[in-house]
Amino acid sequence: MFETLKTLPPDSLLALIKAYQGDRRAGRLDLGVGVYRDEAGSTPIMQAVKSAERILMETQDTKAYLGPEGDMRFVAALQPFVFGANASGVTGLQTPGGSGALRLGAELLAAARPDLRVWLGAPTWPNHAPVFQAAGTTIRWYRYFDPATQTVLFDEMMTSLSRAEPGDVVLLHGCCHNPTGADLDPGQWSEVAKLVAKRCLFPFIDLAYQGLGRSLDEDVSGMRLVLDAVDEALVAYSCDKNFGLYRDRVGALFVLARNSTQVTAIDSHLVNLARVSWSMPPDHGAALTRTILARSRRS
Repeated sequence: MFETLKTLPPDSLLALIKAYQGDRRAGRLDLGVGVYRDEAGSTPIMQAVKSAERILMETQDTKAYLGPEGDMRFVAALQPFVFGANASGVTGLQTPGGSGALRLGAELLAAARPDLRVWLGAPTWPNHAPVFQAAGTTIRWYRYFDPATQTVLFDEMMTSLSRAEPGDVVLLHGCCHNPTGADLDPGQWSEVAKLVAKRCLFPFIDLAYQGLGRSLDEDVSGMRLVLDAVDEALVAYSCDKNFGLYRDRVGALFVLARNSTQVTAIDSHLVNLARVSWSMPPDHGAALTRTILARSRRS
């Protein structure tokens, strides 16, 4: 059965992590895994998470399945932080981390348009291209950042995207660009919003670090300019970093669809794709996040 398989090259990020683990030098630094570490090199659990775990331990009365859509109270609690309190035309579901949201979104778009092209900025998170390629989409690249000068190549980015065809997907980092940390400024976000609307492009926003850049609202202000300019978009959200829930894999995929007649079809595809991918998402981290958000809104 397996004699036809060839050894694949290692993922560059995973190879870096493995190299770190095998290095016994005292002064080594782990530049691979994207987790918070304190001065001792540990990744502590947030006090809010510990408090939420105690609440769940005392109040949670079942471990029954929630269904392919996951904890929809978690999704509803998270939505205002992403889109604002008065947003409309948004649907979504829980996913296993932001990676699960990206893959589910890629599958949804590929189902809607099999000949889909996705534009990625270089450099980007190493798993972006493999996720979209695994869904059968075609990747196009634009230069985003120059390591030599440590600057965003905004003019090059806009020139490349001006050649994108209507219906092409543009992946954008909502904030805290991974791996460069170099974000667009408000004026640049405004120009991107105008271009996306003019060229009829489809924005797919990866939002994995909200609150870890400037503030909860500032970190999504640019993204919201783009969403205000279009009728359709996807947002892949991760709670792994801003809640420190890395191994619990907490995320959500949101779909902006201002045409309300499309929502039923979108939801049916999301549930079906989730069902055949992971069946039911893990609940614990989503329940913790929901509990923290609920308590924060009361205070």
